[in-house]
Amino acid sequence: ATSGVAPPTCGTYPNNGDVWFSATTSPLGTLALDLDHVSATDLAMALYSFGGACPTPTLTQVSCNDDLVPITDLSPFISMTGLAANTVYYIRVWPEANISNGGTFSLCAYWPTPPPNDNPCGAIDLDMSNPSCVPATFNTQDATTSAVAPPSCAATGLADVWFRIVVPSNGRVTINTIAGSLSSMGMALYTGTCAGALTQVDCNDNNPGGGQMPFLNPATVYTAGQVLYVRIWSQTTGFGTFQICAY
Repeated sequence: ATSGVAPPTCGTYPNNGDVWFSATTSPLGTLALDLDHVSATDLAMALYSFGGACPTPTLTQVSCNDDLVPITDLSPFISMTGLAANTVYYIRVWPEANISNGGTFSLCAYWPTPPPNDNPCGAIDLDMSNPSCVPATFNTQDATTSAVAPPSCAATGLADVWFRIVVPSNGRVTINTIAGSLSSMGMALYTGTCAGALTQVDCNDNNPGGGQMPFLNPATVYTAGQVLYVRIWSQTTGFGTFQICAY
Protein backbone atom coordinates (compact mmCIF):
# COMPACT_ATOMS: atom_id res chain seq x y z
CA ALA A 1 0.00 0.00 0.00
CA THR A 2 1.08 3.58 -0.63
CA SER A 3 0.63 6.39 1.86
CA GLY A 4 0.86 10.07 1.01
CA VAL A 5 -0.46 9.69 -2.56
CA ALA A 6 -4.10 10.51 -3.26
CA PRO A 7 -6.31 7.60 -4.36
CA PRO A 8 -6.50 7.29 -8.15
CA THR A 9 -9.57 8.58 -9.97
CA CYS A 10 -10.52 5.30 -11.69
CA GLY A 11 -10.86 1.65 -10.74
CA THR A 12 -12.14 1.67 -7.17
CA TYR A 13 -9.01 1.74 -5.00
CA PRO A 14 -9.02 -0.80 -2.13
CA ASN A 15 -6.46 1.26 -0.16
CA ASN A 16 -3.86 -1.48 -0.31
CA GLY A 17 -2.00 -3.77 -2.65
CA ASP A 18 -0.60 -1.28 -5.16
CA VAL A 19 2.80 -1.66 -6.82
CA TRP A 20 4.85 0.95 -8.71
CA PHE A 21 6.97 1.09 -11.87
CA SER A 22 8.67 3.83 -13.87
CA ALA A 23 9.14 4.48 -17.57
CA THR A 24 10.71 7.22 -19.67
CA THR A 25 8.78 9.08 -22.37
CA SER A 26 9.94 9.35 -25.96
CA PRO A 27 11.68 12.43 -27.39
CA LEU A 28 8.20 13.40 -28.65
CA GLY A 29 6.58 13.04 -25.23
CA THR A 30 4.67 9.83 -25.95
CA LEU A 31 4.26 6.74 -23.78
CA ALA A 32 2.00 3.69 -23.90
CA LEU A 33 1.39 1.14 -21.14
CA ASP A 34 -0.10 -2.26 -21.94
CA LEU A 35 -1.04 -4.51 -19.01
CA ASP A 36 -2.23 -8.10 -19.37
CA HIS A 37 -3.63 -10.26 -16.58
CA VAL A 38 -1.91 -13.55 -15.80
CA SER A 39 -3.37 -14.86 -12.53
CA ALA A 40 -4.83 -11.43 -11.64
CA THR A 41 -8.44 -10.98 -12.69
CA ASP A 42 -9.13 -7.23 -12.55
CA LEU A 43 -6.38 -4.63 -12.23
CA ALA A 44 -6.33 -0.88 -12.76
CA MET A 45 -3.48 1.46 -13.63
CA ALA A 46 -2.58 5.15 -13.35
CA LEU A 47 0.28 7.30 -14.65
CA TYR A 48 1.91 10.02 -12.56
CA SER A 49 4.34 12.87 -13.09
CA PHE A 50 7.03 13.35 -10.47
CA GLY A 51 8.00 16.52 -8.66
CA GLY A 52 10.17 17.34 -5.67
CA ALA A 53 12.41 14.62 -4.31
CA CYS A 54 12.23 11.42 -2.27
CA PRO A 55 11.29 10.61 0.43
CA THR A 56 8.43 13.14 0.05
CA PRO A 57 7.92 13.63 -3.70
CA THR A 58 4.87 15.18 -5.34
CA LEU A 59 3.11 12.66 -7.57
CA THR A 60 0.44 14.09 -9.85
CA GLN A 61 -1.92 11.77 -11.73
CA VAL A 62 -1.99 12.47 -15.48
CA SER A 63 -3.98 9.45 -16.66
CA CYS A 64 -5.97 6.54 -15.24
CA ASN A 65 -7.59 3.47 -16.78
CA ASP A 66 -9.30 0.43 -15.29
CA ASP A 67 -10.66 -1.41 -18.35
CA LEU A 68 -9.52 -1.32 -21.94
CA VAL A 69 -13.13 -2.05 -22.91
CA PRO A 70 -15.65 -2.17 -20.02
CA ILE A 71 -17.10 -5.64 -19.36
CA THR A 72 -15.37 -7.31 -22.30
CA ASP A 73 -11.69 -6.53 -21.66
CA LEU A 74 -10.71 -5.72 -18.07
CA SER A 75 -7.00 -5.22 -18.81
CA PRO A 76 -6.04 -1.54 -18.41
CA PHE A 77 -4.28 0.35 -21.18
CA ILE A 78 -2.90 3.90 -21.31
CA SER A 79 -1.55 5.72 -24.37
CA MET A 80 -0.42 9.33 -23.94
CA THR A 81 0.86 12.16 -26.09
CA GLY A 82 1.87 15.65 -24.97
CA LEU A 83 3.90 14.48 -21.98
CA ALA A 84 7.26 16.02 -21.11
CA ALA A 85 9.88 14.57 -23.47
CA ASN A 86 12.59 12.21 -22.20
CA THR A 87 11.10 12.31 -18.72
CA VAL A 88 10.55 9.60 -16.13
CA TYR A 89 6.90 8.99 -15.21
CA TYR A 90 5.59 6.63 -12.54
CA ILE A 91 3.04 3.85 -12.99
CA ARG A 92 0.71 2.64 -10.24
CA VAL A 93 -1.04 -0.75 -10.53
CA TRP A 94 -3.62 -2.10 -8.08
CA PRO A 95 -6.44 -4.68 -7.81
CA GLU A 96 -9.69 -2.98 -8.71
CA ALA A 97 -12.28 -2.80 -5.90
CA ASN A 98 -10.96 -5.79 -3.96
CA ILE A 99 -7.53 -7.16 -3.10
CA SER A 100 -8.75 -10.62 -4.20
CA ASN A 101 -8.67 -9.40 -7.82
CA GLY A 102 -4.89 -9.11 -7.61
CA GLY A 103 -2.24 -11.57 -8.74
CA THR A 104 0.42 -11.80 -11.39
CA PHE A 105 0.40 -9.72 -14.57
CA SER A 106 2.64 -8.53 -17.39
CA LEU A 107 3.29 -4.86 -18.10
CA CYS A 108 4.87 -3.42 -21.23
CA ALA A 109 5.88 0.23 -21.69
CA TYR A 110 6.68 1.48 -25.19
CA TRP A 111 6.70 4.58 -27.39
CA PRO A 112 3.54 4.42 -29.51
CA THR A 113 3.32 5.49 -33.12
CA PRO A 114 -0.33 6.19 -34.01
CA PRO A 115 -1.45 5.16 -37.52
CA PRO A 116 -1.40 7.89 -40.19
CA ASN A 117 -5.21 8.02 -40.19
CA ASP A 118 -5.50 8.41 -36.41
CA ASN A 119 -7.30 11.77 -36.85
CA PRO A 120 -9.75 13.14 -39.43
CA CYS A 121 -7.16 15.30 -41.22
CA GLY A 122 -5.02 12.21 -41.81
CA ALA A 123 -7.96 10.24 -43.24
CA ILE A 124 -7.04 7.69 -45.91
CA ASP A 125 -8.96 7.97 -49.19
CA LEU A 126 -11.16 5.02 -50.08
CA ASP A 127 -11.43 4.17 -53.78
CA MET A 128 -15.03 4.82 -54.84
CA SER A 129 -14.48 3.33 -58.32
CA ASN A 130 -14.71 -0.12 -56.77
CA PRO A 131 -18.13 -1.57 -57.70
CA SER A 132 -17.11 -5.06 -56.58
CA CYS A 133 -16.11 -3.56 -53.21
CA VAL A 134 -12.72 -5.27 -53.12
CA PRO A 135 -11.56 -4.57 -49.56
CA ALA A 136 -8.24 -3.24 -48.31
CA THR A 137 -6.76 -4.22 -44.93
CA PHE A 138 -5.96 -1.69 -42.21
CA ASN A 139 -4.82 -1.75 -38.58
CA THR A 140 -5.89 0.21 -35.50
CA GLN A 141 -2.62 -0.41 -33.63
CA ASP A 142 -1.89 2.50 -31.25
CA ALA A 143 -4.84 4.53 -32.51
CA THR A 144 -6.08 7.13 -30.05
CA THR A 145 -9.52 8.57 -29.35
CA SER A 146 -10.29 11.53 -31.60
CA ALA A 147 -11.39 14.89 -30.25
CA VAL A 148 -14.61 14.56 -32.30
CA ALA A 149 -17.71 13.98 -30.14
CA PRO A 150 -18.50 10.30 -29.49
CA PRO A 151 -20.75 8.69 -32.14
CA SER A 152 -24.37 7.84 -31.45
CA CYS A 153 -23.89 4.07 -31.75
CA ALA A 154 -21.45 1.52 -30.37
CA ALA A 155 -19.42 4.20 -28.58
CA THR A 156 -17.11 1.78 -26.78
CA GLY A 157 -13.33 1.87 -26.87
CA LEU A 158 -13.07 4.56 -29.56
CA ALA A 159 -9.45 3.92 -30.50
CA ASP A 160 -10.60 5.13 -33.89
CA VAL A 161 -9.16 5.50 -37.37
CA TRP A 162 -10.48 7.66 -40.22
CA PHE A 163 -11.14 7.38 -43.94
CA ARG A 164 -12.32 9.84 -46.58
CA ILE A 165 -14.62 9.30 -49.53
CA VAL A 166 -15.57 11.57 -52.42
CA VAL A 167 -19.21 11.15 -53.40
CA PRO A 168 -19.57 9.76 -56.96
CA SER A 169 -21.73 11.25 -59.70
CA ASN A 170 -24.89 9.37 -58.62
CA GLY A 171 -24.71 10.84 -55.11
CA ARG A 172 -24.92 7.44 -53.37
CA VAL A 173 -22.37 5.81 -51.09
CA THR A 174 -22.02 2.31 -49.65
CA ILE A 175 -19.35 1.36 -47.12
CA ASN A 176 -18.73 -2.22 -46.02
CA THR A 177 -16.32 -3.78 -43.54
CA ILE A 178 -15.02 -7.32 -43.09
CA ALA A 179 -13.57 -8.85 -39.94
CA GLY A 180 -9.86 -9.37 -39.53
CA SER A 181 -8.47 -9.93 -36.06
CA LEU A 182 -11.21 -7.50 -35.02
CA SER A 183 -14.70 -8.90 -35.44
CA SER A 184 -16.97 -6.37 -33.72
CA MET A 185 -16.63 -2.74 -34.73
CA GLY A 186 -18.61 0.46 -35.05
CA MET A 187 -18.61 2.92 -37.95
CA ALA A 188 -19.95 6.46 -38.36
CA LEU A 189 -20.25 8.79 -41.34
CA TYR A 190 -19.64 12.55 -41.13
CA THR A 191 -20.03 15.67 -43.22
CA GLY A 192 -17.95 18.80 -42.75
CA THR A 193 -14.25 19.57 -42.83
CA CYS A 194 -11.47 17.76 -41.00
CA ALA A 195 -10.05 20.94 -39.48
CA GLY A 196 -13.47 22.34 -38.61
CA ALA A 197 -16.79 20.93 -37.49
CA LEU A 198 -17.71 17.36 -38.35
CA THR A 199 -21.39 16.37 -38.15
CA GLN A 200 -22.41 12.74 -37.82
CA VAL A 201 -25.01 11.73 -40.41
CA ASP A 202 -25.09 7.94 -39.96
CA CYS A 203 -23.84 5.24 -37.57
CA ASN A 204 -23.91 1.44 -37.55
CA ASP A 205 -22.42 -1.42 -35.55
CA ASN A 206 -23.99 -4.54 -37.10
CA ASN A 207 -24.28 -5.60 -40.73
CA PRO A 208 -28.00 -6.08 -41.53
CA GLY A 209 -26.99 -9.23 -43.39
CA GLY A 210 -25.63 -10.68 -40.16
CA GLY A 211 -22.47 -10.35 -38.12
CA GLN A 212 -21.01 -7.67 -35.89
CA MET A 213 -19.07 -5.72 -38.49
CA PRO A 214 -20.66 -2.42 -39.59
CA PHE A 215 -22.22 -1.60 -42.94
CA LEU A 216 -23.50 1.78 -44.16
CA ASN A 217 -25.77 2.41 -47.14
CA PRO A 218 -27.49 5.71 -46.30
CA ALA A 219 -30.66 6.69 -48.13
CA THR A 220 -29.38 10.26 -48.46
CA VAL A 221 -28.33 11.37 -51.93
CA TYR A 222 -25.25 13.53 -51.45
CA THR A 223 -23.79 16.11 -53.80
CA ALA A 224 -21.39 14.68 -56.36
CA GLY A 225 -17.85 15.56 -55.35
CA GLN A 226 -18.77 16.14 -51.71
CA VAL A 227 -16.21 14.87 -49.20
CA LEU A 228 -17.44 12.56 -46.41
CA TYR A 229 -15.46 11.20 -43.47
CA VAL A 230 -15.70 7.64 -42.11
CA ARG A 231 -14.78 6.83 -38.50
CA ILE A 232 -14.27 3.21 -37.42
CA TRP A 233 -13.34 1.66 -34.07
CA SER A 234 -13.35 -1.63 -32.18
CA GLN A 235 -16.11 -2.40 -29.69
CA THR A 236 -14.50 -5.32 -27.93
CA THR A 237 -10.73 -5.00 -27.79
CA GLY A 238 -8.01 -2.46 -28.24
CA PHE A 239 -6.18 -2.97 -31.51
CA GLY A 240 -6.26 -5.22 -34.53
CA THR A 241 -6.88 -5.57 -38.25
CA PHE A 242 -10.02 -5.18 -40.38
CA GLN A 243 -10.98 -4.69 -44.02
CA ILE A 244 -12.99 -1.87 -45.56
CA CYS A 245 -14.25 -0.92 -49.01
CA ALA A 246 -16.59 1.70 -50.47
CA TYR A 247 -18.42 2.37 -53.72
